[in-house]
Amino acid sequence: MKNLTRYEALISARVSGIPCLIGVLSYERVKGSFNYNDVSDLDYSGYVQTDWELLDRRGYTAPWLARKATPEEIETVIANHFQE
Repeated sequence: MKNLTRYEALISARVSGIPCLIGVLSYERVKGSFNYNDVSDLDYSGYVQTDWELLDRRGYTAPWLARKATPEEIETVIANHFQE
């Protein structure tokens, strides 16, 4: 098994019906201030920034599986995990 301690979180998921793990390298959520005087639209509305790898069940990177998933799909699973 690969060294899994470098991940902030390991999330069990399914991509195209295939069980896998999502290794979250970093997760940052910034709430929006909804103040019209903010410098940018990101400061106004807030944002989520993630860095992740898709892994097989043993913990090895699975680029073939990453091609089957959309980034939006994976980021939704990550966001749901961190909201709990």
